[in-house]
Amino acid sequence: MRSLVIWLCLCVDVSEGWGKVGHEIVGNLAYELLSKEAKSAVDDLLDVEVLKESETTMGAVASWADKVRFTSEFHWTTPLHYVDIRDVDMKDGCVSPEKCHFEYKRDCTHDMCAVAAISDISSLLTSHLRGKSQLNKITKKQALKFLIHFIGDIHQPLHVSRQSDRGGNEIHVSLPIKPQDFCIMNEIGPLYHRLICTSFGMIS
Repeated sequence: MRSLVIWLCLCVDVSEGWGKVGHEIVGNLAYELLSKEAKSAVDDLLDVEVLKESETTMGAVASWADKVRFTSEFHWTTPLHYVDIRDVDMKDGCVSPEKCHFEYKRDCTHDMCAVAAISDISSLLTSHLRGKSQLNKITKKQALKFLIHFIGDIHQPLHVSRQSDRGGNEIHVSLPIKPQDFCIMNEIGPLYHRLICTSFGMIS
């Protein structure tokens, strides 16, 4: 399964990341880990009117943040979708795993990165639920939608990376098999088969 996820990440079009389907999967998996009471609270807050088969409220809203970041109201959220180690500011760059690690002060300038967003939104929602603060810039519902999305974002290898690789666009991969060979493998489920083969242009 792990190798399948890695393949999926490598095959998706440039800058797409998980895309809508990947975010839905992460949202649905996260939802299943909630307690019955938490599921009820999330369902009430998100208030999704229509769900597809096997979809949860968290899966249904998981891509919302990608849509709204292109609007004037939420364009400011764009840097909150990822976090980059600023290797361009290091003397020798990221030459070893020991040297290539996240430093909040250096890598999350002005608190504008996914790490800060998750922390801030979590605190905001927790405080609001305890009646200690008010949400000003965004609503409670929007805050939860952003949190669901950003949690999905940080689980994407290329959303948590180095600044010099430009979100993975500077990483070149040689595939050990032909796309056609991979697409006819029967070991993978139909959803992953379609996602991967579509990204190779084998099916539409």
